[in-house]
Amino acid sequence: MKTNKIFLKILTIVFFAALIINLPPMVNAEDAPSATAIPDDAIHIQTVAQLVAIGGLGSAGKYYVLDNDINLVNEWVPINDFRGTFDGQGHSINNLYVLKSSNRQYAGLFGQITVSGVEIKNVGININANGITAIDSAGGLIGDAHSRVTVSNCFATGDVTANVCAGGLIGYCYGSYFSIVDPSIRCIVSDCYATGRVTAIGAYDWGYAGGLIGYCYDSVTVSDCYATGDVTAQDIAGGLIGRSGLGCVTVSSYATGDVTATSSADACVGGLMGNGYGCTVSDCYATGRVTTSYSIWAYAGGLIAMCVNDDVTLSNCYATGDVTATSSAGAYVGGLIGNGGNTLCTLSNCYATGDVTATSSAFHAYAGGLIGQGKSVALSACYVTSGVTATASISYGGYAYVGGLIGNSYDGATVTDCYTTGDVVATVFNIDHAYAGGLIGDSNRITVSNCYVIGGVTAISSGSAYAGDLISRSSVSGSVTRCYRLSTQKIAGTQTSRVCDPLTSDEMKRQQSFVNWNFDTVWAINSQINEGYPHLRGTTGTPEESYAVSVSSSYATSTGAGSYKAGGSVTVNAGTRSGYTFSSWTVNEGGITLANSATATFTMPARNVAVTANWTPTSSGGGGDGGSSGGSGGSNGNGGGSAPTPSPLPSPSPTAPVPTNPVPSPTGGGEETTSSLPITTIVIVVVVAVLAIAGICILLLRKRK
Repeated sequence: MKTNKIFLKILTIVFFAALIINLPPMVNAEDAPSATAIPDDAIHIQTVAQLVAIGGLGSAGKYYVLDNDINLVNEWVPINDFRGTFDGQGHSINNLYVLKSSNRQYAGLFGQITVSGVEIKNVGININANGITAIDSAGGLIGDAHSRVTVSNCFATGDVTANVCAGGLIGYCYGSYFSIVDPSIRCIVSDCYATGRVTAIGAYDWGYAGGLIGYCYDSVTVSDCYATGDVTAQDIAGGLIGRSGLGCVTVSSYATGDVTATSSADACVGGLMGNGYGCTVSDCYATGRVTTSYSIWAYAGGLIAMCVNDDVTLSNCYATGDVTATSSAGAYVGGLIGNGGNTLCTLSNCYATGDVTATSSAFHAYAGGLIGQGKSVALSACYVTSGVTATASISYGGYAYVGGLIGNSYDGATVTDCYTTGDVVATVFNIDHAYAGGLIGDSNRITVSNCYVIGGVTAISSGSAYAGDLISRSSVSGSVTRCYRLSTQKIAGTQTSRVCDPLTSDEMKRQQSFVNWNFDTVWAINSQINEGYPHLRGTTGTPEESYAVSVSSSYATSTGAGSYKAGGSVTVNAGTRSGYTFSSWTVNEGGITLANSATATFTMPARNVAVTANWTPTSSGGGGDGGSSGGSGGSNGNGGGSAPTPSPLPSPSPTAPVPTNPVPSPTGGGEETTSSLPITTIVIVVVVAVLAIAGICILLLRKRK
C-alpha cells in the first residue's frame, strides 16, 4: 500500500512538472512589443482561396489579417468592392500579374474600391515580369480608390500600365473636396513606396502616370513616400504623382526616376508631380531627368510641370535633374515649376541644380532656374547653380524669356535672400524680343533684396535683345536693394541694364562686402563651400552643406554612417564579424587616408564619402576572400561646389514592412502546413507513459502475490 502511495505521488509530480514546463512565458505589458491590436474576430488569411474571397458586401466592417506570404501561380483576378480593413502584418503577395488580354477595367491586388473608410496597411506586392495592365486604372496595390481610403506602410515592385491612370502603387485616388471643412474625409497615403516602371498609354488622347499614384483627385495627403521607377505618359507624368487635384498635400517624399511625356498635343511632365491644382509641397525632392518633346504646348518642371487655380506653396524642396521641353507652340520650363499658373507661387528654402532648356518653334519660350512663368511669384532663401536657356525660332511672333530664377512673372515678383551662379541665354530667331536676366527674365514690377548674381547673361535677337545683370530691363517698376553682381559678369544684348553693385571675386568672398546682410542665421561664407561665395544656411535659409558618409562592412554591424558638415570629424567603426579579422578600409575617392584599424577617424570633405571595411578569414571555410562592397557617394554640386540640401533634409525611407507581432501561421505560397509539438512535451509524455505502464505492472504483480 505504501508503495502505491509513493508511486502516485511521483506520477502527480511528473504530471504537474509537464504542465509548468509547457506553460507560455509570462510577459509584462511594458515589455510586450507594440503592434496594432488585432481584433478577436479578425479573419485570418493563409491561402490564395481565402484571399480571393474577401471582396464584396460581406467585407463591410471586417478586419482581415494576412498570416503569411502568399505566392500566386495563376493570373490574378483583382479583388473588387472591398469594404473593410486589410492588415498584411508585413507579409507580401508575390508573383502577381494581370494581363492586357484580360481587359480588366481596374487592376491591382484590389481592382476598384467604391466606399469610404477602407484601410489597407502593412503589405507588399511583388509583381512579376508580366506586369499589371488595365483598360482604365492600374496600380500595384489598388487600381481605383474611388472614395476615401487610407493606405500605410505598403509597397509595390514591378511594372504597371494603364490607358488612363497608372501608378506604381495606386492608379486613381479620390479624397473629397469637402475635406477642406472636414479633414477626416481625406484620402491618406503614408510610408509607402513603389519601384517599377509606370506607363499611361493615353488611349483617349490623355493619360496620367505617377511613380506612386497616377491621379490624386482632390484632398489627398501623401507623406513619407517615394518612387524610383521611370514614368511615361502621353499627357501628364510625374515621378511620384501624375496629377494632383485641389487641396492635395505632399510631404517628406521623393522620386528618382526619369519622367517623360509623349503627347503631340499638350504635355505636362514633372520630376515629382505632373500637374498640381492648388497644392502644398514640403520637404520633397526629385532627381530624375524630365523631358517632353514634339508637343504643341509643353510644360516641364524639375518638381512640378504646371500649377493652376489655387495658390501653390513649396518649402524645403529641391530638384537635381535636367529639365527639357520642345514644342511647336509654347514651352514653359523651370528647374522646379514649369508654369506657375494664374495664382501666387511661394517658394522658400528651395533650390535646383539641373540645366533648364525651353525650345519653341511657333510661339513663346519661357525658362527659369526655378520657375519658367508665373503670375505672381514670391521667393525667399532659394538658389540655382545651373544654366538656363530658352529659344524661340518662329519667323514672327515668338518671344524668349529667361531668368536665373524666374523666366517671366507678369503680375509681380518678390525675391529675398537668393542667388544664381549659372549662365542665362535667351535666343529669338526673328525680329521679336529676347529677355534675359540674371535673376528675372521679365516682369511688370519687382521687389528684390539681399541677392547676388555670378553667371553671364546673354540675349540674342534680330529685333530687340534685352539683357540685364538682375532683370532684363531696368525700366521695370519696383525696387532693388542690397544686391550685387560679379564685376566681371558677362552681359550681352542690344540693350543692357545693370542695377546691382559690382564686386570683384575677392570682394564677393568677404562678409563685409554685403551691407546689412544677415550672416547670423541666413548667410554664411566658407572657403570650402560654393567656391567661397556666400551660401545660404541656418534656420531661415538653406543650411550649411551636409554630406553623406556610408559605411559598408559585409555582415558586421558598423557605425559612423550619417550626415556631416564639411570640416567636421567623422569616426567609423567596422564592428566585428565571426570567423573574420578586420584587415583594411577602402575609400570611394582619393584624398582620404584611414588608419589600418577597425576604428578610424577622418576630416569630412565637401563631398559624399563611401568607405568599405575589408575582412580576412581567420579559419578555413570562412566564406570567400573576405572582401565587401560599399555604396557610392555622388556629388550634388553643379557649378558652385556640391549642392547643399534643404533643412530638414527630406529623406523619407520607408522600407518593406516588417511584422511587429506576427500571428503564428502557415508559411509561404498559401499552402497550409502543420506545426510539430515542442520536444520537451514529447519527452515528458513518453516519461509519464513509461511510468504509468510501470505502475500498472507493479500493481498487477502485487495482486498475484
